[in-house]
Amino acid sequence: MIPLFRTRATACRLPGLGFVSALALAACSEGATGPGTAGDAEPAVEIGTLTADDIRGTDLPGELACAFDIDDSRQPVMLVRANVMDEEFSEGVIKVDGRVEPVRSQTPGGFNALLDGETLAGGGMTVDVIVTGEPETAGEESPPMPARLVYVGDNGARMVVEGEWRCGP
Repeated sequence: MIPLFRTRATACRLPGLGFVSALALAACSEGATGPGTAGDAEPAVEIGTLTADDIRGTDLPGELACAFDIDDSRQPVMLVRANVMDEEFSEGVIKVDGRVEPVRSQTPGGFNALLDGETLAGGGMTVDVIVTGEPETAGEESPPMPARLVYVGDNGARMVVEGEWRCGP
């Protein structure tokens, strides 16, 4: 018991130790800023609209497709194609920082797996499409569904975009 008491007494005699400990705790807290800390801003990323030329140059396989768009223009920021067969993987493209990047589903499932959203990856990035609601319009063959696109890059960049997920022929 005496060794514990001496250690505690020694620590109490160092008035600066409490101050240094408080600074160390503050540096590790969520609100801290500085290089490499949790308060750093995430790296910037720009998700762009795919053009007709962007899509033509991809040669994506698949009978059916889904596209994620962020406004009423129906110009997608991501396009994914798949065959009907459940053992097939989906392949797509997304425009990131002005470059058209390929992505692929992480598990097979064909077109049916795309209908409720999908996780795709490629080039160190991961893109999740999460359907967040029911279609607003009924009666259409492929009504758009409200959805969220979550992009996570290999450099730590992260972006969440609300939009619509459209699937069909």
